[in-house]
Amino acid sequence: MIVYSDSPQFGNTLFPGQENSWQPLELKALDVPLRILAERIFSYSTIHRTEVIISPGWKFLLAAEFAPESQFGILEEVSRRNAVLPDGLICPAGSGRNFKGFRNRSWESLPGNLHLTAFRAPMKPLQYFQYAFMMLSAISTTEAIDIFPDLNQKTHIKWVNDIVIDRAKVGGVLTHSQTQAEQVTGALLGIGINVHKTPVIDKDICVPETAARLWLPVCS
Repeated sequence: MIVYSDSPQFGNTLFPGQENSWQPLELKALDVPLRILAERIFSYSTIHRTEVIISPGWKFLLAAEFAPESQFGILEEVSRRNAVLPDGLICPAGSGRNFKGFRNRSWESLPGNLHLTAFRAPMKPLQYFQYAFMMLSAISTTEAIDIFPDLNQKTHIKWVNDIVIDRAKVGGVLTHSQTQAEQVTGALLGIGINVHKTPVIDKDICVPETAARLWLPVCS
């Protein structure tokens, strides 16, 4: 997988051991439509490039230390214009602004938390995909959190896409899909998890905010 980042230091937090492999690159050297996305995601005209080996199917990763706007929003906007997005694309951000949650609610994106958008182009007929995609994404996120022994079986799903621990919201998922005739041509997933920091927001007596680290003794 080819990795592009505006900060090798941030990239190294995602892929330790790549410290000496980053090469500078001008945004204008990227092919369209990757360049269109990079110009929106990154705040600099010069970025850095490296390559890593991960699971097959993932081709590109655009890692922004600070995203001036939501990567999910950018990719959704571009896909709605019927532009061809690169299949196997991942866009993580260290932090950012103007991020949105379910029903366009504001989502505070702080350093130390997880902000990830991924895109695939299945190009195949899949029944009930729109509903199944949301549910399976939320279930997969809870299963990933359950890997940590102190969080196992404490994570639940609320309001379709909210991820909660002991009734406090720790994150959520967003999905967007496109179809042509009977084929699913695009599947966009956004995941936001409060890992280290709890956002300071107006209190919600139904679903208060929290951070996963508060349930891990080694992080307390």
